[in-house]
Amino acid sequence: MKDTFQTNQEAHIEYILKLNEFKIIENGKYKSIEKKKDKYLTEKIDAEKEAEFQNHIKGTKANEAIQKTLTFLSVMETSTAQQYKEIIKDDRTRADYLNLIRLLRTPEYIKEKLIKNENNLTNYKNIYTSYYKVFLIGELEKNLNIERFNFSKLKEDKEYTINDDLLKKINVSFRTDRNETTPKTYNEYIKFYIHKLNNLLGHIKIIDTKRKKINKVLTTQYIINTRELNNYLNLYELSDPQRTYIYKCPHFEPLKENNKNELEINFLDDLELYQLPDPAGLDHGL
Repeated sequence: MKDTFQTNQEAHIEYILKLNEFKIIENGKYKSIEKKKDKYLTEKIDAEKEAEFQNHIKGTKANEAIQKTLTFLSVMETSTAQQYKEIIKDDRTRADYLNLIRLLRTPEYIKEKLIKNENNLTNYKNIYTSYYKVFLIGELEKNLNIERFNFSKLKEDKEYTINDDLLKKINVSFRTDRNETTPKTYNEYIKFYIHKLNNLLGHIKIIDTKRKKINKVLTTQYIINTRELNNYLNLYELSDPQRTYIYKCPHFEPLKENNKNELEINFLDDLELYQLPDPAGLDHGL
């Protein structure tokens, strides 16, 4: 409400709608004006979040929500808090980070979560949870004969199909646009796979792209940014030093020596220990 009274009410309401993934149709002469309003409000809200974060970290003014997040992530050092401040201060970025952690969970862990969700949620809600989406991504990987974050396009593309029932489940769970063309080749399915990963990861950018000529044809290549991936893994290790609940991945840096004898595990489980607000209504906290 504070922002509403300090700025244009219409622009603020429009900003909230956009933040929650409503599409606002812009028309004619109002287009540039609305973009300026949107930019102003975004910068204002970001500045307020930054001020609240810095005040809490420096001990100027305590913030209960920020402290709760620091405790949840097992972040104790000020330097670490500054390093991961976007995850700490922003609900959406934090939800995306938690989706990354779900993607790093073992298949057994994901199945246990699905069973628990089946007992606690309606089937309709369950198919839209992040855990179910991670399960579907795992099934897609089996169909494409690839490993999580370890894949590549074919030099010689070929026609390819996957289980039709799986494709339907993916399209429903990820709310795929009905006008989106169904992949017809292996490389198109790799692109489809990357799109679903990015759908879960949101603001967490660990997949880079580059253009490369293959057989004289310019194609898009997808590359895992191992530095960024391990940066987020380091944050997770504050809660689980031995990566007890994480599968082994060739992109991971070796486990730190001082972590090998660390016995305490502050189990990072967003459903049982920490309830996230879900501004988009997309069940991020499940």
